[in-house]
Amino acid sequence: MGYVPELTLVVRQWQIPEGQRHAAATLRNLATPEHISTLVTSGVVEVLVGVVTNAKTLLPVLHEVTAVLAVLSRDSEAQSRLLLQLPAVSNMMTLFAHFIRSRQDLKLVFYRWVLSGVCLLTVLYEML
Repeated sequence: MGYVPELTLVVRQWQIPEGQRHAAATLRNLATPEHISTLVTSGVVEVLVGVVTNAKTLLPVLHEVTAVLAVLSRDSEAQSRLLLQLPAVSNMMTLFAHFIRSRQDLKLVFYRWVLSGVCLLTVLYEML
């Protein structure tokens, strides 16, 4: 699975959302029981959480990335890595909430970040 680094590179590139979406869908299709461990040890979970917490990520991409995280979360190592990412998501949402109080034009961005956090929390909840 030497192509996983290339897929994660494309998933990170918010400038090409269609490429992000297709790369995430490919990762989801690769996340079969025999490949999940390889994907997790390749750092895919951290990359996907980074995409979810990026304010520039579009909703269709968030949908695909969350689907990959949901599939990967069946693995205990992926669950551990997701739980390690939770403080970053929480801190990001708290920090951004402080900015939103003073800036009306940031509300749309804030709502997208909240949606991202909710998507990630849903995946974590499903692990329980």
